[in-house]
Amino acid sequence: MNPHVKMAFDTLSHFSEFGCAIGIAFDNGHPKYSHFTYPAAFLEAYYDADLALRDSTLQFGLTQNGVTSWIELEEQGWDNTTFLLAKQFGIEDGTCFAIEVEGRKSIASISHKTGQQPPQSVLDRCMDALKLATLSVAQERRTPSYSQCTMEYLEAVAAGGSLNEVAETLGLSYHGARARRINAHKEIGAKNDAHAIVISIREGVFSPYRTV
Repeated sequence: MNPHVKMAFDTLSHFSEFGCAIGIAFDNGHPKYSHFTYPAAFLEAYYDADLALRDSTLQFGLTQNGVTSWIELEEQGWDNTTFLLAKQFGIEDGTCFAIEVEGRKSIASISHKTGQQPPQSVLDRCMDALKLATLSVAQERRTPSYSQCTMEYLEAVAAGGSLNEVAETLGLSYHGARARRINAHKEIGAKNDAHAIVISIREGVFSPYRTV
């Protein structure tokens, strides 16, 4: 897992008394990373009632940015069905965080007792963790990736040898290795093998020194 995302999960979970739900880098309503610490019975009831479609913390996060409490959402007229269900499981109140980076939304909700919202320093720390995680995931999206066949070809080329030796390493015929080379060069946008290695290293996709 992305270490910054894990740090965000750990940070927000640490400050949540009753449970915590976090979605990092939502894309069309679906999180790339998600983390839940609410009781299993609550989550089961939540999904059985299809509350994700009405969850005010999720709707707030997908449409706005900033920090707000569950009580504030209720006072503003947001749907309180999820909050009523949460109270049945001893989850009294919570704070919702939402941030947007490069068109990606990240949302988090930490729970606490009514009237005992964490101090501003804790809220700032939670938002900073969420921001760092979102920036990190946005960076992941900018990093290109190659197909498995291309990565295998790069590894064989980096080990040195002729095309015949590359073919033997990959378990291909000479013509199969040649076709793999053509496809790899096309995918990377390289003129030759040396150019392919340089581009892949520069883009952070491949390292000839990696051990795994």
